[in-house]
Amino acid sequence: MKMNQIAWMAAGLLGLSTITSADAVMRASISGRGGDSGKCTIEVEVDDAADIEIRQDTGRIRTLSGQRANWRRFQCNQPLPVNMAEFRFRGIDGRGRVELLRDPRSNRGVAVVRIYDPKGGREGYTFDLEWRGAFAGGNNSSGGGWRRRNP
Repeated sequence: MKMNQIAWMAAGLLGLSTITSADAVMRASISGRGGDSGKCTIEVEVDDAADIEIRQDTGRIRTLSGQRANWRRFQCNQPLPVNMAEFRFRGIDGRGRVELLRDPRSNRGVAVVRIYDPKGGREGYTFDLEWRGAFAGGNNSSGGGWRRRNP
């Protein structure tokens, strides 16, 4: 009887670790002051394909294929706001493709970035999320690759 209980507990723990190991969660290191503009720099390691979801000061990596993707850095001057007038995504470094899958202005403040790494082995990827007009109204200037919300 005792052996059967141990076997069930072990199976439960293995199942739990499988569920929780699919996503890697990290809180941002916040250094700076608030205001109506901000920036987050994200650095991750990806083997094949992964989605990175940023919601305020929390990031989640979902490995789609390949080895488990890992966090290297998640640095912001303030949390990503739920509402912003302008938003810019910039891929900085990495050998594969990095694309903005979901714009936070049309996704309740959640940015989703997809990384495709076509070569074997892990590679580091860095990208920036920048915003202006974190409060109602925002800045009316448009330039430098900023995407404005349609009125």
